[in-house]
Amino acid sequence: MVTHQTTPVENMPVNAILSAGAETPRCEPPLLAFWVGTTDHPELSIALDWLKAHVTILTFKTPEDVYEARLSHDRMPTLCLLACEHAGMWLEKDVALIVSSWPLTPVVSVLGSLADGKRRSGPMLGGVDDLFWYDVAGRVGEWLEQLNHNQPGVYGIATTSRREERLLSSLSLGRYKLFHGLPRVSSIAVVARRSIDLDGLIDLVKATGREAVSFLGDHPPLDESFDIILWDLEDIRATDLAWLELLSANMPHALIVLLESFPRGHSSERTRRAGAAAVLSRP
Repeated sequence: MVTHQTTPVENMPVNAILSAGAETPRCEPPLLAFWVGTTDHPELSIALDWLKAHVTILTFKTPEDVYEARLSHDRMPTLCLLACEHAGMWLEKDVALIVSSWPLTPVVSVLGSLADGKRRSGPMLGGVDDLFWYDVAGRVGEWLEQLNHNQPGVYGIATTSRREERLLSSLSLGRYKLFHGLPRVSSIAVVARRSIDLDGLIDLVKATGREAVSFLGDHPPLDESFDIILWDLEDIRATDLAWLELLSANMPHALIVLLESFPRGHSSERTRRAGAAAVLSRP
C-alpha cells in the first residue's frame, strides 16, 4: 500500500474543464480515494497521475489488500477505483470484498484500451460504473466539483442505478451547469472532416449554452485565434501532428482538444507533446 498526498493545483486538465468547471475542488481534509491494481500501465497511469494531483490516493495491489486495510483505516474513502487492463480482469467476488469493507463507497472501474470492446455493452460488473482512462479527469473531476458544491453527483446515488439514471439524477439538480467555470466570452472552434460529425459536435456545444464557429475540413485555420478548439480527427496521422505543432505555436494559450475514435496512451502522449491539451474519445 502506498500513500500519495495531494498538492494544490490551480486548474483542472482541459477534459475536466469541458465536463465540469475550471476550478479545482478544494476540500479540507483532501478527499481520500483507493486505487486497486496496477500503477504502471501506460494508459491507466495517466489517469492515476491526475488523481494524485486532486485527491489523496492509497494504492493497493488486490481487493484482498483493501479488505485487510479496513482495520487500520478509520477514514472512509470517497471513491474506490479498480485499474482494469483488460475485460474480465475483476470478478464480482472482488467487488463484493471491497463493498463489504466500505459499503458506502462507490466503486468505479478504470478501463484500458483492451476493454474498448465493452464500450456499448454497459458495465462489466453489476453496480460498478465503467470509465475509460481518458475520461477519468472529466468524469471524476465533474463529480469532485459537484461535491464541492454540496451536491451528491453521479456517484452519490444507489450503486444499482444505471448510467442513464445517474445522468438524469445529475441533470435534475439544476444548479450544476456544464462549462460554468469558463468565461462567457470564450471563443470555441469546432473542426471536423465530415459535415454530419461537425453538425453533431456543434449541437453538443450548443447544449451547454455556448456558441461555436465551425470549420469543415482536415485542419483548423492558422490565421484565427480561439480559446478552445475541438478537433475531430477519427484517427491521428503524421500530418495532423505537424499541423498541431503549428497550431499550438500560433495560439499558445488555446486549449486544443483532439477527438479520436479509439484513444491510445502512446498517441495521446505524442499529441500532448505536440501541443494538445487532451485527447478524448469521439462522442
